[in-house]
Amino acid sequence: MKNMNIVHDAKSINMMSKIWIFFILVLLFTSCQKAEKKFVYVDGENIYSAKGDLLHLKGVNLGNWLLPDSLAPKKTGVKFQI
Repeated sequence: MKNMNIVHDAKSINMMSKIWIFFILVLLFTSCQKAEKKFVYVDGENIYSAKGDLLHLKGVNLGNWLLPDSLAPKKTGVKFQI
């Protein structure tokens, strides 16, 4: 009876190793494919669209716009200052 269990265990180990090899091969083949560029990407100093066209971005910089300017007049009781 013990001999039958050893043979059964050897078959199950062999089957599990085949399954692991199959999964490793599937992961290997899927990871080696060329990745599609679905989003914008940067190459050097330029930004390109997913199709490879050069993008020209326009925007406004509002850096530090909530911080008070150090040259602004301080409130000293004067209503208006020219």
